[in-house]
Amino acid sequence: MSRLNKLYYQVTKIGESLLSIPFPNRCFVCEKDLPYQQKCLCIDCHDNLRFTHFEQQGKNAYINEIFYGRVYLNLVLSLLYFKTNSSTQNILHQIKYNHGKELAIYLGQLMAEKWKASPHFEAFDGIIPVSLHEKKHFKRGYNQSKLLAQGLSEVFEIPIYDKVLYKGKHNSSQTKKSRAERIDNVRKVFYVKHAESIANKHILLVDDVLTTGATLEACALTLKESVPNLTISIYTLAYAQ
Repeated sequence: MSRLNKLYYQVTKIGESLLSIPFPNRCFVCEKDLPYQQKCLCIDCHDNLRFTHFEQQGKNAYINEIFYGRVYLNLVLSLLYFKTNSSTQNILHQIKYNHGKELAIYLGQLMAEKWKASPHFEAFDGIIPVSLHEKKHFKRGYNQSKLLAQGLSEVFEIPIYDKVLYKGKHNSSQTKKSRAERIDNVRKVFYVKHAESIANKHILLVDDVLTTGATLEACALTLKESVPNLTISIYTLAYAQ
């Protein structure tokens, strides 16, 4: 390394260190200070994530069975297993309720990178994030599923169709409902605009967490009713076993 390059490297590292004092970069899970160029999660918290590795199994992954007999889907994937009192639960809480926008985009990128590196990756035409009702969107200030879609879009270099699927009714929370109650709760909640923009396309439907699949089923059925020749795959950040 030349003297000039060495000096540039040293000045850069000093600058990064100084920037981290007024603007500390912390892990979203454990709040440990991160190196200046490390994003969102420390190495320990990243290593503690429970990855499903469904992308390594493709259509043979058992998560696909959730929708059998309910709606035809090309493929279903989730990045992480969800359990209460886990790092995944903490992450979901951060991106939904604690303004974790940067974290959501980062996790969308991670979702894309994991799948892209697998033997079962297949190309598709665009991404549709599961819509929030305008009241919830206004209260939260953003749609976490759209931020995950943004991360996926940046890696895959494909468009987000966020003006297609809308949530027309503000239904009650799904959290404590049974499977039957969840399905009834989201019945006729969603509607489609600009159906022609996704005709004959393969779309990736993206959401933060898959539990019973009621919300995603309602979205997929609504899309297919409006666009019968549509191919749909699903990718969520987490899967609640």
